[in-house]
Amino acid sequence: MTEFQDKTIKFIGKSENPAAVEILERLLAHHDTDFRTLAFNALYLKKTPELYVLLFKQFLKDEEYWGKPGTVPSDRVARLADAALRDVSGQYRQSAAEITMKYKLHEVLPTVILYLESQDQKLVELMRKTLLDLAESFYDDIMNAPPDERRNFDRKREWFVLQLDGPVKRYSVSAIDEVLQSLLIIAKKDFDTMKLVAADHRSAAAKKIRELLETGTHRSYLRLLLGYLDDIDSPAIMDEIVAGRSDALFVRKLLEVVGRDPCPEFRAALKRFTNLVWFDANNPELPELVEGLEPNAIQLLQSLSLPKERVIPLYRFFLERPSVESRRAAAESARWIIGEDINRMLLKFVDNSDSQTAAILFKLLKSRGFSGVDEVMPK
Repeated sequence: MTEFQDKTIKFIGKSENPAAVEILERLLAHHDTDFRTLAFNALYLKKTPELYVLLFKQFLKDEEYWGKPGTVPSDRVARLADAALRDVSGQYRQSAAEITMKYKLHEVLPTVILYLESQDQKLVELMRKTLLDLAESFYDDIMNAPPDERRNFDRKREWFVLQLDGPVKRYSVSAIDEVLQSLLIIAKKDFDTMKLVAADHRSAAAKKIRELLETGTHRSYLRLLLGYLDDIDSPAIMDEIVAGRSDALFVRKLLEVVGRDPCPEFRAALKRFTNLVWFDANNPELPELVEGLEPNAIQLLQSLSLPKERVIPLYRFFLERPSVESRRAAAESARWIIGEDINRMLLKFVDNSDSQTAAILFKLLKSRGFSGVDEVMPK
């Protein structure tokens, strides 16, 4: 392409003459990609919905070319898809939704939200699917980013949730589950919309969110729910869900969050829990739930406010585990619990096959002046 041709196409692009549009439209199919790109940009800069739809149609005709990275900026593709969704003919809505999902065009979200409550049920179903897909792809982008770059997503994350605010508040009327699913995927616990829903536990939205968080296995549902563990002011509904879940996926994620050496602030926050339904020595699933994570579970046990009749059997459970790590961690942790009944239980494990466990317990009971400890010398 010569400089003269370049200037000519740009000049035509600025013309208000309808014939100029026809010329540029023909150039979109030119064999020279420079001509095609110039014509595309010239038409785009006219910023009319009709031309955006025309360009979207061209994009579909030759997606292999126009969809290549760097050919058309993502924000421009989003503008075209948005126009195609809004086009009253509805001719390109299915394609626009597919392009929106394929290219992760989050800028189209306001229009997707707009049509969620349309009278056209087929369109509503398409928008529900598109909304959830955008939420999933956005969360994947966050998770795939290096940890030190994830904070860069916060502003866009807040924007995404802000778009959901209206539909969330209208959930009692619309009952569009994808709105709440998307909220749980994207939101952080301190976002206003999330705080509002969690506080109003009687609302239809809160009840549905409770259902999703009680049974959901989505990694972001677990992220959000476990994020309340260290929050001493956590909404009651969230604490009830945490206390009531007993599935292996959730329990093991919880133990991973607790870790082997939780900070004092975390321990203090965990004190508010007087029960976790799965954390019982009589639970036949307990060995499998804590396997390999016994030290974490013992730190949790030490931090909770379980009744004493639950605590003693749990310490016995960990002292009887085949894992040496479990027995040693339980022995170390036992210094935090006192009482004659505790001491009598611990005495039974002084004669332990693991010499380190035996030594820890012997020293502990000796320091407490517990009678009978001298008769049970560790091996």
